[in-house]
Amino acid sequence: MPAISRREFTVLRLAILTVAVSVLAPATSLAQEGKPLEEPESLEWSKYYDRTADRTPREVLIEALQAFRDEGREVKSAVDAGCGFGVETLFLSNLGIEVIAFDSEPEGIAYLRASLDEEQTRRVRLQVAPFHEADWGRDVDLIFAGFALPFATPSEFPEAWRRLTTSLSAGGRFAGQLFGDRDDWAGREDRTHHRKDQAQALLSQDFHVEVFREVEFDGKRPNGHGKHWHYYEIIARKRFEGAANTPSALDLPMSEVKTNPRRIQAAGLPRKTIQRTSRTSSD
Repeated sequence: MPAISRREFTVLRLAILTVAVSVLAPATSLAQEGKPLEEPESLEWSKYYDRTADRTPREVLIEALQAFRDEGREVKSAVDAGCGFGVETLFLSNLGIEVIAFDSEPEGIAYLRASLDEEQTRRVRLQVAPFHEADWGRDVDLIFAGFALPFATPSEFPEAWRRLTTSLSAGGRFAGQLFGDRDDWAGREDRTHHRKDQAQALLSQDFHVEVFREVEFDGKRPNGHGKHWHYYEIIARKRFEGAANTPSALDLPMSEVKTNPRRIQAAGLPRKTIQRTSRTSSD
């Protein structure tokens, strides 16, 4: 058997994962535990891409796809914002989804472009652009931003968020993370962090929040130095205009989660996920 390159191996591995998600395995079994893979401290992106090439799609993306599946809805279009070298882009395109993928780093887009086969090339539109300048598309079903949006600067973030919310269709979902105010990177001028109340207020303007996990732990940077991580993991569904409010993951007390399954189902998310969300998002 002829030798294959690392990129070819990554594409093959993602294709196998796609089959497993759609046919064999529970959604969460293929995913990370939600922890970042030691996001880069410096801009040595080539080293970061090589170091994380073997990771699987993020758990929060798998959960968002499962939420659509539970509703009997098909995801036809998606955005991978801050796509890097495109693990999630390849994953989504292998599911037959049309994907807009963009990143401000040309090296990541070049890496991803080289990984696309002919069929994926027809389904994936690539851009080299920052969040606040990218074309996010219109009436998109799903937007994924995996540990990406916080790398918009505080002056860029409002326009990036506006583009995110306006590009989603009613009933579409955002899945991703926002950095918290106790993260070691908080205060850096090139990144955006939110207090918990700020993140919740931001989401409440246009979204029904299905998952809000507050995650905090001591980990490491790629250089091996210690780092305190603090972030919020989110799945949020864009509200239909004029639709009545339904219970949100932000206002479901734990007692109701345990004793009122009908209200959990009304929130539009599987019971198991709501239970975990309520535990991890409580003060």
